[in-house]
Amino acid sequence: TDQHALALTEGYRAATAELLQAQQQRRSALVEALLTGHPGPDAGPWEAATLLGLPPDRALAVVVADTRGLAEPSLPGIEQRLAEHGMVSGWRLTPAQQLGIVSLPEGPEGLDYALELLRAVATSRTGVSPLYRSLADTPRALHLAEAALAGIPVARVEVRMFSPSPLAALMACEPGEGRRLADDVLG
Repeated sequence: TDQHALALTEGYRAATAELLQAQQQRRSALVEALLTGHPGPDAGPWEAATLLGLPPDRALAVVVADTRGLAEPSLPGIEQRLAEHGMVSGWRLTPAQQLGIVSLPEGPEGLDYALELLRAVATSRTGVSPLYRSLADTPRALHLAEAALAGIPVARVEVRMFSPSPLAALMACEPGEGRRLADDVLG
């Protein structure tokens, strides 16, 4: 009886671990689909967001953080920490970056609290996009979060949100034109 109970328990643990791993892989693929803007031939970004549990009526932000080591998360436990405060998020880990989409509560306090949580757990430089509402804008938000990340010195641990100024947008979209402007204005 003990051997059967042990075999049943071990089988249950293995099946549960397999299901959790499959669920995490699917969530990662859905995040990737939103970040690239290519959810698939039979689905749009709204289907991917629904499967991730992102509420349709909330503002979103993309977060990009350098990994501490090869595929080592630099925002450990962030999905759970955000969830504890009513913020749904989805994350994807690549060898060099940890990427996430965060659904924020209404009002400036939601963004402020999310930034506070990110700063509390960040172990490397982290860029955050401006807020956006349309899921179709997620690839652009990723680009802006990467631009915010690029503005942080490599060795510094900092969380920086992309500036909403027109000059920052010009620099992100046309780096060559930004350099030309700097040369013309600053010499």
